[in-house]
Amino acid sequence: PTAGHRIIGAYQERNVSVANDHFSAVDLSTVNPLVVDVHDLISINYTGVITANFFLEGQYSERTLNLGAGEGGKTTDRIGGTWLLDLANFSFLNSPVCCAVCTETQRDNDNTILKGSYFLSTENRGTHDFVFGYDDFTDINVRENHQSASDYHVWSLDANIVRGQDVFPVVTHNGYNRLRWTPVLEATQGMQFATTSIFANDTWRLGTKTSLSLGVRYDENDSNNASGEVISDDKKLSPRLGFAYDLKGDGDTVLNATYGHYASSINTGAN
Repeated sequence: PTAGHRIIGAYQERNVSVANDHFSAVDLSTVNPLVVDVHDLISINYTGVITANFFLEGQYSERTLNLGAGEGGKTTDRIGGTWLLDLANFSFLNSPVCCAVCTETQRDNDNTILKGSYFLSTENRGTHDFVFGYDDFTDINVRENHQSASDYHVWSLDANIVRGQDVFPVVTHNGYNRLRWTPVLEATQGMQFATTSIFANDTWRLGTKTSLSLGVRYDENDSNNASGEVISDDKKLSPRLGFAYDLKGDGDTVLNATYGHYASSINTGAN
């Protein structure tokens, strides 16, 4: 917009489609004509020269990922939305596995970063390069594991399966026939994993041979499970210290020593 200030925006959309997706199937009623994964990513970045020795940077990004749209039964009716499994041949009949009309599976996240850089030069005490900022990351996972659209499914190992005029004979073995009901008894609120951080670091250069680096980062997380219950509420202070010595002052041979603590992100278990 003006000299020394720049704004960049980006948007990306990517759709991955799979036609005729299915488990082991013997009739078209168990086939998903089209399954789509929809990816959306938007980001806005700002960089600015505030003064001759003060720089500012900010970025916001947001990803939306819907997985498996169109996969599973298309009706919650107990007949039309129930699949049957011929265990002898491991073949599915009557309805696709999973549920296409239930809550969409989502893997979303957003990230906000603000970062400042300040350069200070002194006559007798060298130079300081200060970096400080704020980082906020939120990961959201939404999934309801419906095994069928009706939440019912039939397993058969020794009974003939009849569909219209067609008969699918099943070889008798151990007399296993089951009608299963596996409902999702509580609607998901979405799992949320949020980490908020602030950080600061000073690189202090003492002449042409010696430099010191002193920094600290503070991380705080707040996470809820799919029922809205708190599963993580923790914080950590991570100090960092570094020392570098240039033997000749020409950058050819530099000795480095560092010490630091680090905090990893929460393992969400999502893939």
